[in-house]
Amino acid sequence: MELEYHFKRELKQAFFNTLGQLLKTNKFVKTVEIILVFLIAFLFIKLFGSNEESDLLYNQAVIWFANIIMLILVFTGIKLRGEGLSHFGISFKKVTWKIGFKTFLQSIVVSILAITGFVIGSILMGKHYRYS
Repeated sequence: MELEYHFKRELKQAFFNTLGQLLKTNKFVKTVEIILVFLIAFLFIKLFGSNEESDLLYNQAVIWFANIIMLILVFTGIKLRGEGLSHFGISFKKVTWKIGFKTFLQSIVVSILAITGFVIGSILMGKHYRYS
């Protein structure tokens, strides 16, 4: 019984190690991973989203949960690769002025891109509801 358990565990570990190595090196597998992340989120939105104009808050919640699903999928991919939270940019090392200033500039760029995405999304949603 215990031998069967160890065999299954080793087989499972070998599968995850192979998948992690492919995610690190194979461009096709990386592309499939990106497509799957967006496809799963898209299907979630299509499955749970509403076409009613009065359901804006509900649709926002659906998109919020789709974002959480995407983050979980990305985190799973990082863990399969054997990488840690530092690859997300989360670390607890000492911060120098140079690193702090670089991070500050990067956060400004991310903020500008996020605001731009929000504005474009609002315009697209406005056009969608105006013509439907």
